[in-house]
Amino acid sequence: MPTLAKLPYLGMLELHEEDFIGKEMFCCGQAFAKLESLSLKELNFLEEWKVSEGAMPCLW
Repeated sequence: MPTLAKLPYLGMLELHEEDFIGKEMFCCGQAFAKLESLSLKELNFLEEWKVSEGAMPCLW
């Protein structure tokens, strides 16, 4: 996630099934600055998702 979060023009992100296998996902600081669309589907191992203030500012 840290590498994806730094992509300056990433506007859409889709994570499905085994795309993310961890139990925790963190989005800190200015992560995903241009992200406007997020899709999370069947992330069976994900238990907690933390998003800090300022992260994903374009996501509604």
